[in-house]
Amino acid sequence: MIKPGTGYLRGWQLMKNPEIKARIAELQSEAAAECRIDRLRLLDFLSDVIQTSASDVQEESPLCQAFYRSEKVFSSQMPDKLRAVELLVKLCGWEKPPLPEEQKEMKIVIGGEGA
Repeated sequence: MIKPGTGYLRGWQLMKNPEIKARIAELQSEAAAECRIDRLRLLDFLSDVIQTSASDVQEESPLCQAFYRSEKVFSSQMPDKLRAVELLVKLCGWEKPPLPEEQKEMKIVIGGEGA
């Protein structure tokens, strides 16, 4: 329940104003246009993190966060694969499992005939 005077209530009320709603959409559009990386490139990067073996990450790789080389050994650090999976799931909207077919269209009748 939204209590009067809270930020959520005020925000909800303001979003009913078409001028405010249009201005917010305009600002979001401008912000998206200024973004240096688009959604597809981000999804590609996260996929690369998940699918690339740590032993394949060389010093010049975009996945390399840290690199150490000695005469006989080299070591590289790359982004966390599990975190990349979490972000990919979130970006793709896979957090919730899909509903079975029989639950997608459900009618709820309250106080039907004879009620």
